[in-house]
Amino acid sequence: MSFFVVQDLRYIIAILPIYLASMGYLIQTVSLKINDSFAILFMLIVIILSLFLKSQGYKENERA
Repeated sequence: MSFFVVQDLRYIIAILPIYLASMGYLIQTVSLKINDSFAILFMLIVIILSLFLKSQGYKENERA
C-alpha cells in the first residue's frame, strides 16, 4: 500500500480502517459544502494518489 511507510502487515491492518474512515468523513464534508461533481473528482484524486504514488519509505530490493 503506497500510503504507509511501515512494511509490517499488522500495522497496516490496524491503521487502514482509520485511514478509510477519515477519508470518508473528509469526502462527505466536502460534498456537503460543495457540489457532488467536485466531491467525485476529489475522491478520484485521493484514490489515484493513494494507489499509484510510492511511499516515502519505499526502498527498492527491500525485504517485506
